[in-house]
Amino acid sequence: MRSSAFAVVLGLLAWCGPSPASAQLVQGPGQGLGAHPQAERRDHVNLVFTRLTSEIGLSSTFTQGNTQTGGVAWIDYNGDHLPDLFISNGSGLAHKLYRNNGDGSFSDVSGLVSKPDLALEDAGALFGDLDNDGDQDLLVYVDSPSYSPTLPNTEGGGPNLLYANQGGTFSELGRISGLVDPSGRRNTTGGLADYDRDGLLDVYLGHGQRNNPPAEGVTDFDRLLRGTGGGLFSDVTATTRIDGYGRDASASLWFDVDDDGRPDLYVGNAGSFDGLLSDMDSHDILYRQDPAVPWFRDATGDPHMLGDDSPEAHGMDVGDIDNDGDWDLYVTDKAGVGPLPDGNALYLGRQDGRLSDNVADLHGVVGVTSWACNFADFDHDGWTDLWVGTEGATVPELLYLNDRDGTFRSVAVAGFNGNDVRGGACADYDGDGDVDLCLWNQAGNTCIYRNDSFNTQHWIEFELTGSPGNRSAIGAVVYLETPGQPTQRRRVSGGDSSHSQQDHVLHFGLGHHVMAQASIDWLDGTHEELGAVAADRVHFALQGAGLQPEVLTDSTARWDQSAQTLTVSSVTTYGGRVTHQAVGYGPMPYLVTGLGYRAVFASVPANPGTVTVTSSSGASWVLTVLTVP
Repeated sequence: MRSSAFAVVLGLLAWCGPSPASAQLVQGPGQGLGAHPQAERRDHVNLVFTRLTSEIGLSSTFTQGNTQTGGVAWIDYNGDHLPDLFISNGSGLAHKLYRNNGDGSFSDVSGLVSKPDLALEDAGALFGDLDNDGDQDLLVYVDSPSYSPTLPNTEGGGPNLLYANQGGTFSELGRISGLVDPSGRRNTTGGLADYDRDGLLDVYLGHGQRNNPPAEGVTDFDRLLRGTGGGLFSDVTATTRIDGYGRDASASLWFDVDDDGRPDLYVGNAGSFDGLLSDMDSHDILYRQDPAVPWFRDATGDPHMLGDDSPEAHGMDVGDIDNDGDWDLYVTDKAGVGPLPDGNALYLGRQDGRLSDNVADLHGVVGVTSWACNFADFDHDGWTDLWVGTEGATVPELLYLNDRDGTFRSVAVAGFNGNDVRGGACADYDGDGDVDLCLWNQAGNTCIYRNDSFNTQHWIEFELTGSPGNRSAIGAVVYLETPGQPTQRRRVSGGDSSHSQQDHVLHFGLGHHVMAQASIDWLDGTHEELGAVAADRVHFALQGAGLQPEVLTDSTARWDQSAQTLTVSSVTTYGGRVTHQAVGYGPMPYLVTGLGYRAVFASVPANPGTVTVTSSSGASWVLTVLTVP
């Protein structure tokens, strides 16, 4: 392990309602959840989070449901490169869609994705370009409202919902797409990946069957659906051998565990049935692609009994926590902590393409009664940190800061109390360059913790577009190099955390660097060098074409002679992820209804002839001003 000689002092502010929340270091071995005995300290970073709901337009976000309900998806449904927020919900309540207005607020547009039957029990949500038409579609997988973790319950669930995006409006096509289970079984987890790398996204759906043992000889509860084009899917469970063995699938994650370019699948389980595979009850499953055969191989026993540490796995994410070039897997556990290392599990990637045994206790991230989680660099130091959402309003959410060697320190965040988390995911929703959190509460309001930290360190973000297929670029990996630092990497996720999916925009911390070298591994096996990229902005990359400049697609400049006003508007390919200004006149606010920028400037006595519009991306355009009588 590399040691760090840097220091951190994390201030703790009092919590009162929606006021800012800050983080305080939990010091010393055995003090606080996840503390470890390492003596080194970090740079000073004052992490501040502000809890927000109705203040930013998130009204009517009350959520409830059975213990497997929950989840949010940061889908950019209108193509303006700002993450919009979908919130799943239980039986009797509508799920919600909130449009990002580009100014830190949201508007309720839930009517675009109405439930066809209010009695349906959303179990979670995924998004991606399922039909490769250039916009993000939304998949809501559906559970049974009668689920009970201890009593017999019905095996059936509702039909899965596919909201096919048609340029900012949706049509629900779940039944005709092939995503509805013909047996009507409960769906409790899911994930998107292009597992066969044909440019079409595929769907894994995991089923919950606790207290309902499968019929004799029947084990195909989970399903793998292969994309066939046009948003249609065919069931390939039998040929790929992803069936779940009758276990109770509770969480899942696609990632390339051995870096061979082929997505693998990890399925977290929350128990099995007495008498059925009793020697493997509660074990998770790692399905690895075998290039020699057309099916997945159960690699759970390689090289040890992987996944036997968390008896009730309910969330997961991957990140390269030690920047050593392989993926490390974190699995949350709904059960309490028993003898260490029971509880949340951390499996490190290894050079031989396998995962280590559980080392959560050694790395300071054991955790308790946990569901949602995401890796993200919250303090911009170039080392990924970890957020964990916990069950129970009296148990605070957990924030672990990386000590720049893959071990973590637990920090206490004022205001992280009072949530009973079942789902949640990260996004830089307000476009200010730091990572924010969304928490889905059981029988409470979904809320956003906006990252309001004062941080002088730099950041960089990437949005990728695959071409000609896999337009969402799910599974693609971005590498970032800065002088004197190990290479960082991030992947585009097809579902993570618990019942949720984080934003597709990839975020990196750069420390004090203002430039970096970037490259991409696309899922079809091609590697693309992007070259030098500047800090503190979002970069857009198109497969095979590299970095994409901001291009003006529409504009107007008019001088009203009678009112002596100048109206300037601009629309570009960067949507709302930048800022525009009319030089000599002032800033131009982003108007989400027109997906562009517009401002009216008063007291302009004469037609200036031209006006220059500049963007925070560095682009500029000279517009000819027309006179309006």
